[in-house]
Amino acid sequence: MLHNIRLVGELGVTPAEAYAMYLDPDAHGRITGGPVEVAAREGAQFYAFGGALSGHILHLVPGRRIVQTWRSDAFGKADADSILVLTFLPKGRQHTLVDVQQLNVPARDCAGVSHGWESYYFAPWRKYIADRKRRHEERAEQARQNALAAKARQQAEAAA
Repeated sequence: MLHNIRLVGELGVTPAEAYAMYLDPDAHGRITGGPVEVAAREGAQFYAFGGALSGHILHLVPGRRIVQTWRSDAFGKADADSILVLTFLPKGRQHTLVDVQQLNVPARDCAGVSHGWESYYFAPWRKYIADRKRRHEERAEQARQNALAAKARQQAEAAA
């Protein structure tokens, strides 16, 4: 028996940023903790978690929606790929609701897929975003400190 899964995750970035992170193999890999093959073009292959997840990008609406085939290594050989639809919806100015619809998931993997989205995607994605924001703030503070130091040196040189 096949099941459909629908859930929503919230991320602290804009829909365009979340969309771009998912389709960027470097960012996606940092989120999931391993090499990822993905590209922002229809027909591109998708592999994550050492090949435990695989599929192909079917359709893209830039900054808004990703449709792809998707299967886990828990699917049986006779099982068809599921269809994953990720829709990135704005929530306020700097937040996104990621509406996940996964169609035709085999019963044997339904619980794993349902719980896996939070454990293997949304929780690490939120951590990646928080870490990225912290690094950005640290760089901005360092630049501010460098500018203050340079200004103090210029004032000292001018006074001498």
